[in-house]
Amino acid sequence: MQALSREDRVLQELEKIAFGDGPVTGKLKAIELLGKHIGLFTPKEVPEVERSVEDISNQIQRRLEDLLG
Repeated sequence: MQALSREDRVLQELEKIAFGDGPVTGKLKAIELLGKHIGLFTPKEVPEVERSVEDISNQIQRRLEDLLG
């Protein structure tokens, strides 16, 4: 049987703390660290779209017509 890496052992301990019966503050910190490890808190890339004032105005007008229509 292969020995677990340090990283795996740390992750297992964090999971025990996060999902165990310990104090809430410890659980929250462990969940935060696990979330950071798997990339949950990295900002998502939002592509910027260039639109003219006329395009935006037309879209707003169409939405208003749909709502009031």
